Amino acid sequence: MNIDEFKNELSELETLCENDTIPQSFLEEFILTNLPLWNIENNKPTEIFSRATISMLLERGTMQLESMHSGRVGFIRDGKFIDLSHYAKIYFSIFSAWQANNWLTMENPAPEKFIISLHI
Repeated sequence: MNIDEFKNELSELETLCENDTIPQSFLEEFILTNLPLWNIENNKPTEIFSRATISMLLERGTMQLESMHSGRVGFIRDGKFIDLSHYAKIYFSIFSAWQANNWLTMENPAPEKFIISLHI
């Protein structure tokens, strides 16, 4: 999926999420499995995501990064635990690209503490 296709599908899903038609966890899963990471540094976060989605990514990404060493992170869907602990690496890739462009700063003052600040 290229970045334009991703943006089109994402826009529809963001609207569904805002209207409480789909849960945030579904939106998060779509982003982390379909975002073309090879092109992430060429697009400001606000060119791809709504402000609400950026806030969700920062919140969930921080949680994922802080939980990397402590075990499983995920959610329950249809009575089954969906393990998202492997998404920490994807969040780290996204945040690292944004940090390289000075769109955010990511600090790790302690093994289980991340501070992420957005600058856009």
